Amino acid sequence: MGLNGTKKLTYDVPTRWNSTYVMLRYALFYKDTFQHLAFIDPNYINLPSDDEWSYATSLCQFLKLFDNVTNIFSATRNVIANIVFEEIQKVHKHLHTH
Repeated sequence: MGLNGTKKLTYDVPTRWNSTYVMLRYALFYKDTFQHLAFIDPNYINLPSDDEWSYATSLCQFLKLFDNVTNIFSATRNVIANIVFEEIQKVHKHLHTH
């Protein structure tokens, strides 16, 4: 399958909401691999349906902004006081359009 070994699947961590975004992003990256596994291994019974993949894609796209903003606010080497309002405005707009 020519897998890229630099990306690793992750678990969802209840205390870190952005772990859901990372988990979904990597799962979507390996979607074809999961489908291939289901094809070659009859014991693999947990392949998400097309609707579940679609939902995961939509949710991942929705969470991307929150991950970006969290990373900006969490940066320890950046002065963020001048961008806080702008980033919060992005989140506010994002919530109201979805």
